[in-house]
Amino acid sequence: MRDGPLCEPVRLESGARLRVERVRFADAAPANTRLNHFHDVGEVVLFEQVHGALLLGDRAVPLTDGMLVYVPPLAYHDFALSPGAKAWRLIQFDPVLPSGRREAPAAAVAVTPSTVDWAALLALADWLAVEGGTGPAAGAALETLLWIVRRQPALEGDSRPDGPERFRDLVARLQDDPGLAPPLPAAASLCGLSPAYFSRRFQTAFGLSYSAYVEGLRLNRAARRLLDGDTPVSSVGYEVGFASPSYFTQRFRRRFGVTPSGFRSPSAASAQEDDRVSMPAN
Repeated sequence: MRDGPLCEPVRLESGARLRVERVRFADAAPANTRLNHFHDVGEVVLFEQVHGALLLGDRAVPLTDGMLVYVPPLAYHDFALSPGAKAWRLIQFDPVLPSGRREAPAAAVAVTPSTVDWAALLALADWLAVEGGTGPAAGAALETLLWIVRRQPALEGDSRPDGPERFRDLVARLQDDPGLAPPLPAAASLCGLSPAYFSRRFQTAFGLSYSAYVEGLRLNRAARRLLDGDTPVSSVGYEVGFASPSYFTQRFRRRFGVTPSGFRSPSAASAQEDDRVSMPAN
């Protein structure tokens, strides 16, 4: 059995910036299954009813009802929750905000906010759960929620240079603009590693190769760009780093099951010249 932290993949819905989940357990619920993990999205947890601890690196932070927890991308963490009734709201989000600014807080937070801030956080989480994670309104609500998070005192967690934190600066750069992702040798150099060792470490940390990770970021960014505006499909493909409209369409359809034009507007898909390409058999 592996004892070290594991990457917990978080797959956002097509074109979504975030996902919201409301979790509730009855009085007879057991303690949670522990998993020391990390992921490349940001995570906000609003604990309405809880007894236990947030484990951040080598620190244990007691959790109580009405507590806000924010875990930044790539931070090792776990939750040790006691048996009994538990309830929380979970918001996981792409750290690149719709404005294009990387404003996700860098330090963890674990506090009991003021009554006003707590009420605002719950209201924003509930609104996002109903409206979904796509579109400019969802982005604005997320930025407001993170503005409240940044008002709280930060909790500095332990970092481990042998873990995914080694890739933090690189991942931030990729998420800022996946269209300008450096080739693997340059990415390895940015992390102070040889290309071969970088490839092995990256695969171990994230569960997929560097090239697959970059392509996933590019396609997710393209999906959001398609929903947010009327930029031509071919231009969106070039912006996120694909060398040709045909290859962009091929990879997009493989990932999302629909062409970029069909993703943006199913009724208009047949009118989009950008998608009239020959598709190789899968």
